[in-house]
Amino acid sequence: MLTLDLSADSLNLLKGQSTTVHIVVHGLENLRVPAHMKIAVTGTVDMTGATELEILPRDISADGTYTTTRALHALAAGGFGVNVSVTVEKETETVY
Repeated sequence: MLTLDLSADSLNLLKGQSTTVHIVVHGLENLRVPAHMKIAVTGTVDMTGATELEILPRDISADGTYTTTRALHALAAGGFGVNVSVTVEKETETVY
């Protein structure tokens, strides 16, 4: 079962301030095919880094987790949201 931990160093930003978002996906210890992550931000922030990425089996740590961070920059004072989704492709078996 996949679980996701999502946290930010600061939840209240003023215009021009920045924070880091930490994303940890658990339950990937048996990953054999790529997983896909989508990160969407809403509100008064802009995010640096890719919004869609592929998680490969070689990217998984020994404890079955994948960790990434993203920087958020406030365009104005106000709230923001971060939505992360992770999907894993089904393995296909080739029979000869």
